[in-house]
Amino acid sequence: MEVPILVLVGFVGPLFLVGFVVYWWATHVGRNRIADIWAAYARRRGFEFVPAEGEWPNRSAPAVRWREGQAEYRIEARGTEAFVSTAVVAELAKPMDGELVLRRATAADAGSERTGDPLLDARYAIRAEPRDLAPRLLTEDVKRALVGFDVGAGGSLAYQRGQVKLSWSGAEENDARLDEARGVVRRVLQALEPVVIGAASAVPPQ
Repeated sequence: MEVPILVLVGFVGPLFLVGFVVYWWATHVGRNRIADIWAAYARRRGFEFVPAEGEWPNRSAPAVRWREGQAEYRIEARGTEAFVSTAVVAELAKPMDGELVLRRATAADAGSERTGDPLLDARYAIRAEPRDLAPRLLTEDVKRALVGFDVGAGGSLAYQRGQVKLSWSGAEENDARLDEARGVVRRVLQALEPVVIGAASAVPPQ
C-alpha cells in the first residue's frame, strides 16, 4: 500500500527538524567547550586568546596567539563536528620560497619520495619543491619530534611561503599535546632560520 505523500512529509518533517536542533545544540556545546579549554590554556601559558565571532553556521573558531622571536604563532581549529582539526601555525616575517608537505602515508603513496628515515618513511608520504628543501628542513631533531607526535589520519606538516603548519584530526583538549605540537613547529623554524638567513645574504644589495 502506498503511503500518501502528505503523511510521509508530516512524519519526516518533524524528525528532520529535531535532527537539525540536536546538531545545532551539539555544535554549540562543542565549540563552547573547546573555547573554554583553550582560553584556560592561553592564560596558563601567557598567550592571547581570541574568542569566536559571529553566529552559527558562520561563526568563526576560537584561536590562541603568541609571538616567539620573529615568528607569529597561533593555534586554530577548522571544520565542524567529526571533520574538525587542530593546527599549530607559525608565520615567518621573511619567508623563503619552496613548499614541503608531509602527510600520513596510504597504500597509494608506495614509491613516493622518501626522507631517508625508516621510522618517518613508515608513517609519512612527502612532497618537496625544490627537492633539496626536505633534507634542509627535516633535521634529525625535527624527525625525532615528528616520529613522537601522532598526527593521525588526515594530519600533516606543511611549509609554504613562510608558513609552517602542523595539523591533526580532532579539537585538541590536552595541554601536553598542544605543547608537543608547538615544539614540533618550533624545531622546524629552528631548522629553517639558517636557510632564511643564507638566502637573504645571497641577495645582492639594491
